[in-house]
Amino acid sequence: MSNIGNFIESGILESYILGLATAAERVQVEKMSSLYPQVQEALDVLSEELERKCMQFAIDPSPSLKAMVFATIRLLEQRNDEGPAALPPILYKGATVSNYDKWVNDPMYALPEDAGNIYAKVISQNDQVATAIVWVKKELPWEVHEHELESFLIIEGSCAFYIEQTMYALSAGDYFSIPLNKKHSARVTSSIPCKVILQRIAV
Repeated sequence: MSNIGNFIESGILESYILGLATAAERVQVEKMSSLYPQVQEALDVLSEELERKCMQFAIDPSPSLKAMVFATIRLLEQRNDEGPAALPPILYKGATVSNYDKWVNDPMYALPEDAGNIYAKVISQNDQVATAIVWVKKELPWEVHEHELESFLIIEGSCAFYIEQTMYALSAGDYFSIPLNKKHSARVTSSIPCKVILQRIAV
């Protein structure tokens, strides 16, 4: 086998694509791929194979997780522009919407017209606590939290909230804490989206 063939078969290209190559190896791969078309071709083939495998075994995130991820990205962009946001208080039984007026009444935390079934805007987030305003238009699919205590306070609208087989009728002003490791879902029962202050605390 030629030296080029040995280089391609050495495993260095796989390490490069996966981000596991050392700085010296990255320089070597980039130099070889610029000098030898067969090395660049091998890189392209390996990249396509990796992408196919990733798509084959990809797992769709829960709708609420997807909403929170995009909300976190928006929060980071906001912090870059405006600096750190003020921290909202911890939710508790007896908390009122007025505790969160600073955010509820801020036009920045309004629901966009093109929002989907579940939309979130993160107010603050760190390693321990994440707080967001969340809207659900129709339903929240079943999900389970194993490492986060989740609670919410309804700002507007109403919903039928399910903890496994038990249903709770909730409306504006109601607070609810979700037990760990319990399947839960919600169905909106109002003509407007169910808007909540949602908080997740790591355990």
